[in-house]
Amino acid sequence: MATTVDAQELAALRALSAAIGADPHLTQAAGGNTSLKAGD
Repeated sequence: MATTVDAQELAALRALSAAIGADPHLTQAAGGNTSLKAGD
């Protein structure tokens, strides 16, 4: 089932992902990705 995510939610995810990725104490190695799973 497809779910619509608004631009504000995506912007928040991008900001959170960038903040986590910039902190070497929260990452294990270079690279990686962030995913969003919405639903029940």
